[in-house]
Amino acid sequence: VSASLFAQLTLYRFNNDGSRDTSFNPLVFNLRGGFLIGKLVILTDGKLLIGGAHSFGYLFRVNTDGTKDTTFESPALVNTFNTMAPPRVNDFDFQADGKIPFVGAFTSVNGVDKTNIARLNVDGSLDLSFNPSVSFPIAIAPSVTRIDVQPDQKILIQGNFTNGSLLRFNPDGTADNTFINGSNYFSTLDSSGRLLYVTSAGYARLNADGSPDTTFTTLSIK
Repeated sequence: VSASLFAQLTLYRFNNDGSRDTSFNPLVFNLRGGFLIGKLVILTDGKLLIGGAHSFGYLFRVNTDGTKDTTFESPALVNTFNTMAPPRVNDFDFQADGKIPFVGAFTSVNGVDKTNIARLNVDGSLDLSFNPSVSFPIAIAPSVTRIDVQPDQKILIQGNFTNGSLLRFNPDGTADNTFINGSNYFSTLDSSGRLLYVTSAGYARLNADGSPDTTFTTLSIK
């Protein structure tokens, strides 16, 4: 990746020996309101899925040669919360059936009201069956910063919500009432679905239901 003084970012691909892969067409992204790439994932077939806010779109797929995959429907986002900043995709993840839940700063997807969380079908079309209920404080321009699909396919999201900063949903988008909504910002999931998170004292852990794991010794950060 290289940056430009003219608000551009170029994505290259390199061979194992560090030489540039000339079979990959460099992708040049134009800046949109200070936001470029939120996340990039290499898919199992070698294609790329890229989210953010740039000239290629907000969430789009790239073929192995660097060209845009036109078989994938890149969603059209609008953000009426903050007209000074463009909509954006902050993060996305994959469910076992190939669907792609994603989060960011937006108020509609493809003309459908969706506030900061939505899901795409495998082909990139909007999944209209996915309707998580999330509320945000009125005093801020809201966004959701992170999403993680757990091994049991439940969905964790992180952001500033009226009922905490960490919420969990069932795979179909309904609220998971077994999870204790928290005010913690998690760092990662372990293999059993427990959550490591950062506190002022260091790393701590939550159980799979969101309750504090009292068996875990806090790891201090110095």
